[in-house]
Amino acid sequence: MQNFPLYLISALKSNSLLPLVGAGVSMSVTDKSGKRLFPSWSELFGNAVKEIEGEDAEFISMLVKRNKLLEAAKESKKYLKGERWFQFLTKQFDPNLNECEQNSLALPKAVWGLSSQIITLNYDRVLAHCSGASNTKTITNDVPASVSEMVNISNEKMVWHLHGHVDNLANIVLTPESYHRLYEENEDYKAALQTLKTILASRNLFFVGCSLSDAELLAEMATQHKLFEGNTKNHFVLIHKNDKALIQEKLKNITNIELLTFEDFGSPLVDLINELASHKKPIQEESKISSPNVQNQAGQTNVTPKKQSIAYLNASPIDDNNNHSLLENKLKKNLPFDMCSYPLTINQLQTLPESDYVVLACKIKKK
Repeated sequence: MQNFPLYLISALKSNSLLPLVGAGVSMSVTDKSGKRLFPSWSELFGNAVKEIEGEDAEFISMLVKRNKLLEAAKESKKYLKGERWFQFLTKQFDPNLNECEQNSLALPKAVWGLSSQIITLNYDRVLAHCSGASNTKTITNDVPASVSEMVNISNEKMVWHLHGHVDNLANIVLTPESYHRLYEENEDYKAALQTLKTILASRNLFFVGCSLSDAELLAEMATQHKLFEGNTKNHFVLIHKNDKALIQEKLKNITNIELLTFEDFGSPLVDLINELASHKKPIQEESKISSPNVQNQAGQTNVTPKKQSIAYLNASPIDDNNNHSLLENKLKKNLPFDMCSYPLTINQLQTLPESDYVVLACKIKKK
């Protein structure tokens, strides 16, 4: 029996825990001969080298050996041009999952026991394939309205592919340019980044399948893009016991992340996640616990009213130094409402989810 942190169990019981799935989960899937269906990041670019000849291949191979994987991605895309690049990625990330070894799907199936909503850094279809639902919603950054659905707890099965999906390989986050496009608040993906920041501030993330490369990315996101700034929520990273020291060093500047270790891959990891999932309560049951019906003196049932909601839209032009975070924090702290934050854009206004109130944070010019 594993001793889990009390606030991790509390997050499960309140359904605020949100898994964030890394490459390790997909890498657990094998074909019937036991061969892994999905590559590690270094294997991915090693496979690209096999498609490229001469000095270019040697250069990319050198980058991989030095663990300069973003640069390796940039060079691989440069030499596997256009349709050839997309064909290469499809081959790597879109195998026929119906032909895989079904027992090897135990880990992604176990992750679904933690939540009906999952964020993933992976491009593949593994999580949707293992959800047990025929209509699992695939969410990508180019549809802001669907991205915002991840903020609120839901029973609907949904997977947010934060770094893109095999159905739209032109928009996946893999090269330095694509990372910049997502995390530097490019207008096209501003809603996605704001949603991620809102989730970090309002829900507890649980990283599964987190490799050293994922930890390096997380550390860079924290320092360069201030994703965890002002964040008081506890988040958790599940890692192999042998990787603890290395990953702990990478994440040392993120104070509200706790490392949890597992003994080994395979059954020990799956059993641990299943044990953790046993603490989760169905959303309907949790709702009854947190909002009970009370009988009045006449014996009639008074139903506790649903908490009202605020949509907070923040206007932050690139050349403006206005900081509305103090206002946002005061609203969240002092008003008894559920509040979701979004960028103030025309597209967001057109796709805004239903709310009781809308707050527009902006600077008035010329009266």
